[in-house]
Amino acid sequence: MGTRSGDVDPGLFSHLHRTLGLEAAEIEETLYLHSGLEALSGGESDMHAIEGRAAQGDRSAQLAIQVYAYRVRKYIGAYAAVLGGIDALVFTGGIGENSASMRKRICERFDFLGLALNDDANAAAHLACDEVLALHHPHSRVKVLVTEAREQWMIAQEAARVMSAAVATVAAPQAIPIAVSGRHVHLTASACTALFGPDHSLQEQKNLSQRGQWAAKEAVDVIGPNGELHALRVLGPCRAANQIEISETDAFTLGVEAPVRLSGQLDGTPTVTLRGPAGTLSSNGVIVAQRHIHTCPKDAAALGLSDGEQVEVEVRSAGRSLVFRDVAVRVGADFATEMHIDTDEANAAHLEHGGAGVLMHVAGANALVQPRRSLKSSAERAAANRRPGMEAIRRQRGRQTPPAER
Repeated sequence: MGTRSGDVDPGLFSHLHRTLGLEAAEIEETLYLHSGLEALSGGESDMHAIEGRAAQGDRSAQLAIQVYAYRVRKYIGAYAAVLGGIDALVFTGGIGENSASMRKRICERFDFLGLALNDDANAAAHLACDEVLALHHPHSRVKVLVTEAREQWMIAQEAARVMSAAVATVAAPQAIPIAVSGRHVHLTASACTALFGPDHSLQEQKNLSQRGQWAAKEAVDVIGPNGELHALRVLGPCRAANQIEISETDAFTLGVEAPVRLSGQLDGTPTVTLRGPAGTLSSNGVIVAQRHIHTCPKDAAALGLSDGEQVEVEVRSAGRSLVFRDVAVRVGADFATEMHIDTDEANAAHLEHGGAGVLMHVAGANALVQPRRSLKSSAERAAANRRPGMEAIRRQRGRQTPPAER
């Protein structure tokens, strides 16, 4: 290759470290960026320039050409042995398309395969767009061809194949993927500064299934009236308001009454203290996320769903099958189809991250969805978030919230 080494003995790494004191990153940089033709020729990675220097008697350039041709012949011979012979030898790419002398060198010593290169056709080969030229004699058992590399065409074909498969999958949906959401926080830019220091930018650790969302390397502690939660993962990018998403069990630990809300519905949410390595801050925005389905318009149409409606989802598991009611539907162009539940809900259904739920069948209908009325007004949402048994549970645990704090 132009600047890469190709195959090397695994002992080379420890040898370079032991004898030259090179660290892993330096060895990697050398093997990727300063080896191959560049190292052999004495600083040149372009084959056309190397061939020019070799013609003028440059020994390093001549060595680079000899090694390059030898290595290519070696690989062709190996694959010919694996395949039990070859039908055609096709040259492409920068060197394969443009260097007649290198094509000739590579084809040397392959007469045992029945390959007969036509030197005149090889020397005269000049490609036009999409052209395939034959460089072999008529009696050659192995065809020798040269054509332009068309990586962009192959990428487009593969993308079209994947997209066609995705469309076919959407056309006959059978299950909704389920993602179990652990407790986490979303922060504003100013909150990041307060918790992690001036000019701090969140460091991306892992992409999430929803486009543009990712888990950061940073984590914070959450401090409530009765307890603390440690190392809650921060999700990026930064938002316009802080949002702390926890489970019902976590709310008991903290001693707060966290309402069940969709993301972004933060009015009247309790306040806690966030603690980071650089400081603390008080913030509202504590919610128990309402279980919901993310989906794109195309999948929503195939599933018979519309934005804002409520549906029921049946989940089948070993001994703990159940139906999730009040599942909100959120439709967006960038959404990947997926149902989100928290750890309490996953435990109730005996699910692990990445399980699957099936939309519940409706008696006498062909749809998989049982629609429920959309909750659009704030009064309706507040009524839906009231949980009559909460006060009794708090009394049992000795954590009843004083009226003044409600």
